Amino acid sequence: AADHPALMAFLEARIGAAPGSLRIVEAVDDAGVPAAFADVPDPLLSIVGLASLRDLEQAVGAPVDAARLRANLWVGDLPAWHEFDWEGRHLRIGDAEVRVVAPITRCAAIDAGASGNRDLPLLATLERHFRHQECGVYAEVVRGGPIEVGYIVEVI
Repeated sequence: AADHPALMAFLEARIGAAPGSLRIVEAVDDAGVPAAFADVPDPLLSIVGLASLRDLEQAVGAPVDAARLRANLWVGDLPAWHEFDWEGRHLRIGDAEVRVVAPITRCAAIDAGASGNRDLPLLATLERHFRHQECGVYAEVVRGGPIEVGYIVEVI
């Protein structure tokens, strides 16, 4: 809460809103538990392989800002689209353990860049080149723990 004024000033300046015209709201579920603003109702992590991003870039013929895919974890050192093979499997990342539950079916939001303009046809490219609209996988946390850059992802 102490950071709300600074956040509001930043957002107002960024989008050109009048001072005091924006407000922060908290979403809670029926039990009063804070809820996430996410594409799925469950508290899942999104994991995308860097090679999958590079393959998508090659197919669309342009650089793709990783932020478009809103991944919680980016994984290197695996073949493109290999993360799909993890469905149903458990992964250890440091002391944390997750279970991969499903591929992430993407929506047209990935077509929009940081400006909000739809400037890359990523969804159509996924369908045309790869015959699906998925990129990355969802995973549920089995055992929490810190995850840092450089940690090894181990299938267990």
